[in-house]
Amino acid sequence: MSLRLTFLEVLLQGYLAAKGRMNLVQVGANDGRINDPIHAFVMRNRALTRILLIEPQPEIIPFLKQNYAAHPDAHIHQGAIGPEDNLRLFRVKPALWAAYNPPYMKDAPAYRVPSGFTSSSIEHVRRHAEGNFRIEARLDDCIEELRVPCSTLHALIARLSWTQDIDVLQIDAEGADDEVIYASDIERLRPRLINFERRHLSDQRQQTLAAFLAGQGYSILNWSDSDSTAILYG
Repeated sequence: MSLRLTFLEVLLQGYLAAKGRMNLVQVGANDGRINDPIHAFVMRNRALTRILLIEPQPEIIPFLKQNYAAHPDAHIHQGAIGPEDNLRLFRVKPALWAAYNPPYMKDAPAYRVPSGFTSSSIEHVRRHAEGNFRIEARLDDCIEELRVPCSTLHALIARLSWTQDIDVLQIDAEGADDEVIYASDIERLRPRLINFERRHLSDQRQQTLAAFLAGQGYSILNWSDSDSTAILYG
């Protein structure tokens, strides 16, 4: 059976072949497997990779642990990356995940889709949740606020005694990908590749982020309708 790779996987495989080992950080890991852009690559190369998985929702951590149980060097942190000590997120209440009728990934476990659009923007959550419940309920009664411990990426890896030699920074923060990048100390940590989701960012925010990354020596490739990879040159 042929193996079809995404552009990102081809890029990662080439970089791994050149370096021999790879350290990855994933911010907004969710369960680490379903609809995940790096899980297949990491697990294929589990003997050659080290990964720090950062996920804010405590209910999702058991699934993340299960999906990375076979990886010998996977580290999981429940929290978020940002400039403050805590982050305010909005999400569908976990008690209602089973009552959510997903318009996509219909075969996924009940937790996956509603937990996947948890965001610092309540409007983002409302747009995804509206009209998709199997129960009659007022929309805002289905949404809750979650306070999550937060720090910059450099502060977190220092506290965890994790490596500062980061090859790949993978981000999926549902509309806050740029804010995560700004709080990731890339001028100090210099990850070689930064993969992020741009589709929830306004044109102005995309332009501002592109200018910031260019100033740090990165070139951006928009390789799908929603995903971009910043590559560090020099």
